[in-house]
Amino acid sequence: MPESTMIASTRERLPMLDALRGIAAVGVVMFHLPGTPLTMQRMYLLVDLFFILSGFVMSLSAEPRLASGLRVSSFMQARLRRVWPLMALGVLLNTAVFLREDSFANVLPLTVLGLMMVPVLTADVLVYPINGPQWSLVWELAANAAHGLVLRRLSDRALLWLALAGGAGVIWADQRAGCGCAGGDAMNWALGAPRVLWSYTIGMWMARQWRNGTHRAVLPWPVVTWPVVLAAVPLALMGLPFVPLSTASGDMAMTLAVLPLLFWAACACRTPDRLPRVLTGLGAMSFPLYATHPAVLHLFAGARGHWPMQIAALMSALSLAALIAGRRRIVANIRRWRSAQGQAHMLGFQPQQIDDGAADVGGGVGLLHHQA
Repeated sequence: MPESTMIASTRERLPMLDALRGIAAVGVVMFHLPGTPLTMQRMYLLVDLFFILSGFVMSLSAEPRLASGLRVSSFMQARLRRVWPLMALGVLLNTAVFLREDSFANVLPLTVLGLMMVPVLTADVLVYPINGPQWSLVWELAANAAHGLVLRRLSDRALLWLALAGGAGVIWADQRAGCGCAGGDAMNWALGAPRVLWSYTIGMWMARQWRNGTHRAVLPWPVVTWPVVLAAVPLALMGLPFVPLSTASGDMAMTLAVLPLLFWAACACRTPDRLPRVLTGLGAMSFPLYATHPAVLHLFAGARGHWPMQIAALMSALSLAALIAGRRRIVANIRRWRSAQGQAHMLGFQPQQIDDGAADVGGGVGLLHHQA
């Protein structure tokens, strides 16, 4: 999930994938809201979309560098530097919230385990009790390591067969768990492996088709337009509880067919020139939102069945994520303001005499664009 959607080989960004990341993160937050409404109760399947996206983007961005001599250890160090700080922030925020309700002696060991990414497998609780969504980030890092060590060396055919084996595992796991939600609890943590195997490897396989020039969508043209595809992902999941299928069967259909098809359709979409900045902004917020939202929502635990408080919880989580995602822009603006203040004093002017336009002279706008 925390990967960039910039393709290293072509420096091309796929803004639709940024948008999908943002939509998926918001959907997961809405699933975790106190008193989750029926239409949001299958949003846990968006985690599978994150795994597809990770396999796709890592294939296009990391494989060329690994083929050029980048060591797997260096690749994984880079992944940890990208993932761990925000994951640790989520753990620490939750620690602060939990200390309001429990003793330091009970919370501290769970905090340490969370920071070390060690799962708790000895009780019927969340496998990462301090920060529940952490389970998928750890599985994703495991998939990244397998990617660098083994998966990138497989032929397209072998990779597809491995993905299909993962799909068979998804069918077994969903039937065993009764849904496609396995992985977050200690009792079903191992059942998350087929979810990762299928979604990550099918994402890799689709990336190879994309890299080979196969950009044609498998859906008809009226469907493959950016507004329709972006709306179809949450709407499909919102409508899933009303489909006359068992929970396990509906989740299997969504994981094995609907989400991969919509993901490929998103890759085939072309967006207007003015939209990518908005869509990349959604992508930039997705990982901070995913990593930190449990602490915010815990503060609104009493919002169950009270929709104004649920909206307040969602907006608070989004605000914190936006603040984290925009930290570079905020720092750039502060530096630009301080630079303008210094120039004003050097020239003998008062700060208020320098307008916004003058402050942009000399690269201020360029700095903001570069940092965005």
